[in-house]
Amino acid sequence: MVDASIEVACSAADAWELLTEIERIPAWVPGVAEVDVLERGGFAELVQFVTMPSTGSLVYRLRYHHDPATRTQRWSSIEGDERGLDGTARIDDLGDGRCRLHYAHATWAGRAVPRWAQAALADDTAQRTVEAFRRWAEGADGAAARRPR
Repeated sequence: MVDASIEVACSAADAWELLTEIERIPAWVPGVAEVDVLERGGFAELVQFVTMPSTGSLVYRLRYHHDPATRTQRWSSIEGDERGLDGTARIDDLGDGRCRLHYAHATWAGRAVPRWAQAALADDTAQRTVEAFRRWAEGADGAAARRPR
């Protein structure tokens, strides 16, 4: 399990909204090319991802659980998928329009995952992910992360 946290210059409410908009993950998670929500309740619950299209494609599915009261999101791999990714993300309100993202995940690759994908997955660090979220949420990469109110 690897983990990281980072302070983000946006409100906890905005960060939670951005974090739970699973369809927008390709805008900020490096290597994710496509997202397809397969089941939805109040939030996306079962999601299929396509990653690393420049070197080949790796497809995997995650089951999500959301707790809006604690702004916590958990995910786990679907049994039988060759790429495993279990994790959690939590948004803490720091006040004054700032928040902290706490992110942790465990990842593994089954034997059917090609070597090129295994090497890329080894670079999938928690720190890289939280930094990407901060850039996106703060708009430093030029993205319009927040919807107009």
